[in-house]
Amino acid sequence: MADSHDNLPNVEKALRIFKEAGVEAVFHLGDFVAPFTLKKVAEAEVPVYAVFGNNDGEREVLRRVATREGINLSSQPAFVEVNECTIALLHGTGTPDDTLAVVERMARSADVVLYGHTHRREAREVEGALILNPGETLGYLTGEASVALLDLETLEVEFRVL
Repeated sequence: MADSHDNLPNVEKALRIFKEAGVEAVFHLGDFVAPFTLKKVAEAEVPVYAVFGNNDGEREVLRRVATREGINLSSQPAFVEVNECTIALLHGTGTPDDTLAVVERMARSADVVLYGHTHRREAREVEGALILNPGETLGYLTGEASVALLDLETLEVEFRVL
């Protein structure tokens, strides 16, 4: 999930989808905005990996909440190993083209590159790596709120509209 921008009803919908699908980890790709949204994401009851986005202003408070809630919150880019899969986490920066250029370079260093910022969902392969943007959890910019489910064994992606 990415770009939730304090839309708590949609965060709750996303968490229900994750629970029903039996996800083993949640990745939030930045732009929680406020600490209360991060706290809501922590209710996922599975490991949560996250990076800061450009709209996450209260970073020290977000760090404290993440630590208290057991969320692995990092500056971008971040790399994590999950089920023997190297996953790069990035929010994005600058224009959509700027973000895509960085994402494509990161594909050389990971099996999966997860990113947000552009608010547009995407799943494609670059240099043998899966590039995935789940779209915006917010739903206001594109008119469609979404998240993505990723199977790390098959690298199959399923987008879900909230």
